[in-house]
Amino acid sequence: MDFPEVFGYSRIDSLPLRHRVLWPMKALAQRLDLLPKTMRGKALLRRMLFGRLPRMPRDAPDRVHRFLYVVSTEGRE
Repeated sequence: MDFPEVFGYSRIDSLPLRHRVLWPMKALAQRLDLLPKTMRGKALLRRMLFGRLPRMPRDAPDRVHRFLYVVSTEGRE
């Protein structure tokens, strides 16, 4: 059985300054329970602060990269 390979792209430490500043602020607001409660409110706030974002999985095996690519070769000849 072949296992999928996971590749990371675009390191988090190379994020634009705006993102590097706003992410810790978001974490603090979350700890202080200051974020909107509804998904619609959260999406609006996120778009206002960061613009359009790609969807990210909750449990990523790589916390160093912004994007993960998975390649599986099982079943290929």
